[in-house]
Amino acid sequence: MIKIKQALSAYETKYVKRELPPLAGTQKVTQLDRNENNYGPSTQVKQAIIDEMPNISQYTDVAAQPLRGKIADSFGVETDQIIITNGSFELISLIASVYQNAGHTAITCVPTFDWYRVATSINGGKLIELPLTASHGFDLAGILATITAETDIIWLCNPNNPTGTYLSHAEISAFLDKVPDDILVVLDEAYIEYMTVEVADSIALIKNHENLILLRTFSKIHGLASLRVGYGISNQEIINQLFGLKVPPNMNRLSVQAATASLADKENITKIAKLNEKQRDYFYQELDKRSLNYIKSQANFIFVDFGYDVAELVNSLKNKGILVRGGAEYGYPNWLRITIGKAKENQLLFEKLDELFS
Repeated sequence: MIKIKQALSAYETKYVKRELPPLAGTQKVTQLDRNENNYGPSTQVKQAIIDEMPNISQYTDVAAQPLRGKIADSFGVETDQIIITNGSFELISLIASVYQNAGHTAITCVPTFDWYRVATSINGGKLIELPLTASHGFDLAGILATITAETDIIWLCNPNNPTGTYLSHAEISAFLDKVPDDILVVLDEAYIEYMTVEVADSIALIKNHENLILLRTFSKIHGLASLRVGYGISNQEIINQLFGLKVPPNMNRLSVQAATASLADKENITKIAKLNEKQRDYFYQELDKRSLNYIKSQANFIFVDFGYDVAELVNSLKNKGILVRGGAEYGYPNWLRITIGKAKENQLLFEKLDELFS
């Protein structure tokens, strides 16, 4: 048998195991397990893809330069401060490949997005996983106390997946002031457009902290999950270092044009955020009616405590055509992470829960 890296010997991927339930007739699966935008993308995306179809026999440029420029303009930064990647998975992996030394450490708090751990392990590093605070937020003081001379990267997810909790601008700024300049801080903002409270001015933070990189994506509120477009914002030096290991050319012409069109449709992003906020409030009301505990979220999902192991509940909902994410993989076997879908999808979820509880 071919030997794999020792650091990955215990790793078992969950990404190839997801199965859709066999449903009768025209019954549709309600997917509330992957934090997708179930409203779909901007109406401008379809035409952008159609217009680009005649060019698909040609590679796109490695840097996806036109989209880089549009993103830079939207944030008021320079084009060379942007890197476009094949989704955030690639960018996270790329960051670890460039900055994570074998035998050194990275730090995060858990539960959080698990690809930080995978990317660290692939590069021979050890991810130190601290527990969240009592209020389910990142323990910034704990992270600072854990830093050593062998710390290479700090991973922060804001809002955090799966809890939906967030860090304020003041909290992040004060934290960055105390982090040594030779440690890279990654601020993953995949869900930031869903926030309805004070949003950290992360662009201002980049200008003041040269060891910070922001991660954004078109997979969530933009509704382009299957097209795989993510991007990073940092200073020119960090972006150039990342480009040094980026796989060329792995960007999709249709994806780049779709992302460009979606970025321009700011009204659609505002609309989706408002629809999500309304349905989030609906979730709170329905969960309160059923006396279920949950963490208030600033994203498009809610982490709910059912008080018992939910593995059977996940399967029961699946058999009724509804997919949700069990919390066991996060170390929270009594919890479900539920994507906030469209009104009819959310109503159906609670109807099926009531059927199972009756």
